[in-house]
Amino acid sequence: SSPSSSSSSSSPLSPPPHHFPWSSIALDVVTLVVALVLSLGVVLLLIWHLQLASSNKTTIEYMEGVTANMEAVHRDAPDHPYDLGVERNLMALFGDDPCLWLLPPCAPKPGGIDFPVSWDEGEEE
Repeated sequence: SSPSSSSSSSSPLSPPPHHFPWSSIALDVVTLVVALVLSLGVVLLLIWHLQLASSNKTTIEYMEGVTANMEAVHRDAPDHPYDLGVERNLMALFGDDPCLWLLPPCAPKPGGIDFPVSWDEGEEE
């Protein structure tokens, strides 16, 4: 045999003769399963945080909801004092212009210490 024929059979671009294609398929299946599980987790977190945003709560406020519920009973107010309704809650979180909600904010809202509460709505008159 000539030297050129032996070098072409052992080309670095060709797979080795003992290559088993099932290992590649198994790796693809495992990767797909892991990606689906992680995607499901991210979607569940998205749903959870949309629920929190629509009720204007933090995770701690959701978990400690007992105190807010007790105070609300005494004042005949909604269950959570910062819940102003879905639309106003989302505007407080993302800004007043819904067209800009998916864009990063240019500047934070001033303040950050005082927030409107549902109990104050009757006092504005």
